[in-house]
Amino acid sequence: MHSLLTVQALFGSIVACVPFSLDPNSLSLFSRDEDFNEEDLSFIQNIGAIGDSYSAGIGAGNRLGSPVTFSPAEFGSWKCSRYDNSYPYLINQYLRDGELKDFDFHSCSGAKIPEIIDEQLDYVRGDRDVMLLSGGGNDVEFGDILNKCIFQWFAPTKLAGDSLEELLLAFGEEVDPEFLVWFHENKNKLTRSCDKQLEESTKIIDSKEFTNNIGKLIDKAKEKLKVDGVIYYTGYAKFFDPDIAENDFCSRPENTWSLFLSKHVASGWIFEEPIVQTKENRKKLNDLVDRVNIKIENVIREKAEGDKDRVRFVNYDSMFATVGARFCQRGVDRHEDNRMEDLAFYPLNLHDPFGTAPFKRSGSTPGYVGNGTEEAHINNLAQLADKAGIEYKSWVPMQKAKAKALAAGDVIKSESLADLDNMNPDLTKRMSILPDGIGRTFHPTILGHHIIARLVVWEMIQRNKRRHGMKPDELEVVFEHSCTLGPQFPAPSGLQCRNKKWGAPKYKTTDGSTPVLAAIREFCSKRKGQTVEQGKERIYDRWDVSGWHVTKRQSLWLSATTGHFQECKKATIEDSCEETLAGGLQACNKDTSWTQGMNAQGKNCIEYAIEISPSVHEGDPPWNEHVASFPPPETVMSSLLPYTGKRQVDCSVPQGQSWDVKDAEAAIEQYCSNNEPYGGYDMTVVKGNVTISASVKFNTTDLTGQPSYWPTPYKDEGYCQGFDWKHKNSDDCKYAFRKMLFERATSLQPAIIGNIGKKKFVRLKAGGLSATSQFTGLMQRVK
Repeated sequence: MHSLLTVQALFGSIVACVPFSLDPNSLSLFSRDEDFNEEDLSFIQNIGAIGDSYSAGIGAGNRLGSPVTFSPAEFGSWKCSRYDNSYPYLINQYLRDGELKDFDFHSCSGAKIPEIIDEQLDYVRGDRDVMLLSGGGNDVEFGDILNKCIFQWFAPTKLAGDSLEELLLAFGEEVDPEFLVWFHENKNKLTRSCDKQLEESTKIIDSKEFTNNIGKLIDKAKEKLKVDGVIYYTGYAKFFDPDIAENDFCSRPENTWSLFLSKHVASGWIFEEPIVQTKENRKKLNDLVDRVNIKIENVIREKAEGDKDRVRFVNYDSMFATVGARFCQRGVDRHEDNRMEDLAFYPLNLHDPFGTAPFKRSGSTPGYVGNGTEEAHINNLAQLADKAGIEYKSWVPMQKAKAKALAAGDVIKSESLADLDNMNPDLTKRMSILPDGIGRTFHPTILGHHIIARLVVWEMIQRNKRRHGMKPDELEVVFEHSCTLGPQFPAPSGLQCRNKKWGAPKYKTTDGSTPVLAAIREFCSKRKGQTVEQGKERIYDRWDVSGWHVTKRQSLWLSATTGHFQECKKATIEDSCEETLAGGLQACNKDTSWTQGMNAQGKNCIEYAIEISPSVHEGDPPWNEHVASFPPPETVMSSLLPYTGKRQVDCSVPQGQSWDVKDAEAAIEQYCSNNEPYGGYDMTVVKGNVTISASVKFNTTDLTGQPSYWPTPYKDEGYCQGFDWKHKNSDDCKYAFRKMLFERATSLQPAIIGNIGKKKFVRLKAGGLSATSQFTGLMQRVK
């Protein structure tokens, strides 16, 4: 018999579909013995949870505890970055009907297996029904892998190795004794290359010491169990989609995840080139995760001692694959936080480094970090980078965080919490110079933790069946994209799935915009009974996919036409509209919550289509390059095209000069409110040092640049719904210039910090711009 493990949500919105609890009826669906309910787990009365940050749940929900408290337990929860959507917390809530009684939760961010044994197990009471374990990632130097192979917080080359000690002089008398201990423990690792780091991590995985430590952790955890208690040891999941396309988005040098803006030689230091997530690099990182899982599973098998139910390995890697929630998913060209709901791992979000979106994290308390945690490790690397003069892409928010930290004081004096000194020697903590959202990177999101929790509970149910002499089920994972998905339709006739670089959310959005399924229902209801005729204008409607200050540069189009069918030149939209569009939506890109579009044949010779206009997001490519290739989506009715071969959109300041935000806003308002024909394509506005202009002209072609086979609406002003043909008060216009002035593209490099009046600005120099974008300089305002 197959057990149907249902992940019931839109690609990350499990919380929305199953609010705060794990519905057992969505976990398994199979016939029941009337005298025995295998899903009744009420006999599990107490749980212990120990492990690393994957178990602590760093970043998933709300942080537990407080940094300023007289309760060692509360302080310990805060210091270890335990969160209320971590999978141990979720499992306990499910089993205890939301109550937290008799739950020993001591997992700690940054903990290695020896520390888990020595510093966590002693706090777990005996006679546990269940022990939840995670451990091994930090032992194989997970934080160093992130530093050397992903983000490069501090990545000096071997040439700089002999001079590392000199960098300590830059700290002066401010240097923290704990930092010095960390420095000398990690000094030899700092100059490793990515390949060298992966080589060292592989040696650790294959070592006898690592094997023995896993075994010792299991043995010690067994001592905390009841006679019939069980250990659930969770593994790790691959970060990247194994289905890697050649030269995809993540493989491009301009889309590096490295925080370096370019190669830096600062203060005599030589640093590694920014690393690119090529196909080969991603495979190496994925292979390392598999290697860790295999080692853990092999040790568990040896420790089973004839009872496989005593220790169970929970490998959730395949489930992350089923929901398509890894980085660099084929067909998805971005890895920022605006895809957060789609991901099982947190990305590094440069736009929201404090972690306030999409799940609010506690930002009201100071950013203290406990010694020995993952956050402390990353923070120490950032402090070295700070002293070496390295500039980051996220340097502005880091500087703000650092200033706030210094204002609050570098160290909490232990005298202020003297009563707790003997109970907790770690009360002296450093202030983090990094934003709160940094530490959660490459850790499970709320979606990820719900997936792990569901799988553990499913394992508990199967064990319950075995204990009662019943045959366990084979796991079959079904991913339901939405709680409100509605009826399932067969794939329509003549279905052609489109393979674009952009997409739209199928079933749910986070910003109030219309998802595709809702748009389909609206379109088919509104257009039912209308007639389409070959040679006449097709019937279509447009929706904005998402919102960003002003309308985001992406739109959804649904259309009906008789297409090129010669046998049927006129037809009426009927009930097959929703069946055709929804059936195509469900059949195309079926393993993701995004659609890239499709077209298919409905009844009565009508051809239906889902089309997504080009989107613009940071780094894909930079805005100034993208606008030259893909004008804003309203180009179905109007088009920003070059009036001359020299300039598409220009937003510039004189070389070496500064600008004021008031001048910029005034220039944008003046230009975008003009009454000139066609938006004043030959108009230039100058305010202070800011010059903006754009070439705006209607055309008579479709988005591909080819003449349309239906009469184009461009010739008739009346068709220009949603876009003022005079460009007056146009969101397109305002968006374009605000984007270029106030938001940082990945090709821009921070250069000089200066003061203009009472406001502070960072000057940005443009790099790698297209020839059609005549930028001479840009500025980034520091709020």
